[in-house]
Amino acid sequence: MKLLNFNKHDILVSSAGKAVFLCQNGSRVCVENLTGFPVDRRKRAFFLEDIMPKGVYKRTEWHRRINRDSHKGIKHSNATKEKMSKSRKGKLAGEKNPCWKGGECKKGGYIYIWKPAHPFSNSRGYIARSRLVVEQKIGRYLNPKEIVHHKNEIKDKDIISNLKLLANKSKHTKLHNARRKRRQNANNRRKLI
Repeated sequence: MKLLNFNKHDILVSSAGKAVFLCQNGSRVCVENLTGFPVDRRKRAFFLEDIMPKGVYKRTEWHRRINRDSHKGIKHSNATKEKMSKSRKGKLAGEKNPCWKGGECKKGGYIYIWKPAHPFSNSRGYIARSRLVVEQKIGRYLNPKEIVHHKNEIKDKDIISNLKLLANKSKHTKLHNARRKRRQNANNRRKLI
């Protein structure tokens, strides 16, 4: 048997002239012809007949151990993990991040601005731009229960003439339900005409 080494595949040529292709998927070795001599990661030839019955490929404990332990790396102590965490903190935060887009992001139609110092910013440090505009106008922070309503229902148009401050979510829902009823009545009148 001759062993020819290539970059991506190991090709074995048996005495019968058949080629056996070996490709590695993670820690597994795929063999098309089981009568050849496969080569493991250390490029050391071994006989499949010594490990398993001829013509039948069954996973042995060796294969299970290799697959089970293949994803495991170095075990770090808790102190080392803490040091690594501290060294990484803040390195890619805000303007240092390569994906930084000026501190604005759009989610659900609303525009959010990055203000980590704001007392009511979310866990990522963002707050809705509409809330900031109303806060600047009235001169205080909004309570978390207060809702900013867009009068023309265009969520990213955050000018003060388009915004209305409502005391809680129930008043906001009542306002939208009243508008919905008016639209339905107008549509019904058009259908009758």
